[in-house]
Amino acid sequence: MINNVSTLCYRLKDKARQLGLSPVGITKAAPLEETRTILEQISRTGGRIPFTVDSVSRRTDPKLVWPEAESIVMVGFPYQVPTVGPSTGRTLKGYFAAGTYELDYHRVLIDKLSELGTFLQSQVPQAEVFPFVDTGPLVERALAYRAGLGVWGENSFLIRPQHGPAFFLGGLATNAVLAPDHPLTDSCLRCRKCRDACPTNALAVPYRLNYRRCLSYWTQAKEIMPDELRSQLGNRLYGCDSCLRACPLIKKSPREGVTVDLIKFATLTNREFRHQYGSSSVAWRGRTVLQRNAVLVLGNSGQKEVIPILLRLLLDPRASIRAAAAWSLGCYGGYQVQSALEKRLDLETEPSVQAEIVSAYERSST
Repeated sequence: MINNVSTLCYRLKDKARQLGLSPVGITKAAPLEETRTILEQISRTGGRIPFTVDSVSRRTDPKLVWPEAESIVMVGFPYQVPTVGPSTGRTLKGYFAAGTYELDYHRVLIDKLSELGTFLQSQVPQAEVFPFVDTGPLVERALAYRAGLGVWGENSFLIRPQHGPAFFLGGLATNAVLAPDHPLTDSCLRCRKCRDACPTNALAVPYRLNYRRCLSYWTQAKEIMPDELRSQLGNRLYGCDSCLRACPLIKKSPREGVTVDLIKFATLTNREFRHQYGSSSVAWRGRTVLQRNAVLVLGNSGQKEVIPILLRLLLDPRASIRAAAAWSLGCYGGYQVQSALEKRLDLETEPSVQAEIVSAYERSST
């Protein structure tokens, strides 16, 4: 048992690094006042934060989640960024964002945090621990910033000086009283490269992401992306990476990015999808959202050999797949496409799909 807090914190951070967690920092389990103000302002103006269901108070006050918490250990879990990124050209290969294709980082990171918690309890027997990854209610980036893990980048990522933004976040809340670290005084390079690299101008305002224009958001959203953004999707199936890859602090891996055969992916059965992707982090959104993305990418591919596949997908029982197939068919045109769209419109009962078919028919006629 350790009575010296500074020695305990040193050993705890050293253990975290042995587990492959870096950077590491500690913050008090105090409310995130500045973050709360920002979120309340967004809420008052009718905005929302995507993929969240909890109240602003619960998202910014650790003690509303864990009343016993006194300290939070925040950690980073680095991942590699491949040399080759998403394509905007004609291809039948779909792209997964860096770090998403391997074994689900949520599982890996929660196991490492649990081991770190066990170590803390070996040093402080009365300690209670609560590991969490980014599926919890708290704003992890704000906690990590306060714990000194990085600085805010113009792309709204947290950036490690000399290393860049390529790391996932996790935390370990505890009732043990630990010595808090302080936010870094450095800043990002402010070079604009991340903002200029965004294909949809989602970073027009530095440090503020307009998620309604963010391709990464739309590849995960259940609602289909706006028509005006679809041609910018390129071959992205999940995530984007453009702003992350543009950061000059990133040290890219020599390996190629993960790509998959679009036609095979778009036609996977549910059982095949679970077997091939069930252990990866892309699986959390499920087969339908990712296959919808793949169908849109088939439209961007410019390869007419995909038309028979799209005609088949126009009859899919899932409305979002039919809508995406209609849009992609509209990218090609021709008598066969127009005839199929007309026939489907006569049978279609879903208004959103009907609208996509009409729009696709008009585009294919020009």
